[in-house]
Amino acid sequence: MVERYNIHFIPMHVTIGNTTKPGGSFPVSEVFDYYECTNSLPQTDSSTPDDCAKAFRDILATYPDVHIVYIGYAVVTTVSFNVAKNAAEDSERIHIVDSQNVSFILILLFALLLEPREESF
Repeated sequence: MVERYNIHFIPMHVTIGNTTKPGGSFPVSEVFDYYECTNSLPQTDSSTPDDCAKAFRDILATYPDVHIVYIGYAVVTTVSFNVAKNAAEDSERIHIVDSQNVSFILILLFALLLEPREESF
């Protein structure tokens, strides 16, 4: 079966107390526990240029014939878009899209997940 698309996430980083971890690498309960103990929310940081470059390299190595479409949060609200744009500068197979809002990404993700996949092209 030929996949028409794959969804990959480049994690942001979350700092809880004095420890920084990639988002998604720890149970969400840690965030609630931290808030209950400190009355503070953890801090989030953008993915790094190395995070993006590694993810792009890994995808292109695994799927040598694909094009990557990176859809980033609104450029006016986060540095993640520019980080990905800089990581993709040397590749004609990586296309960077500014979603201009977070809702667009969520709607697109649900549409892709709900769309029935064809067995072949």
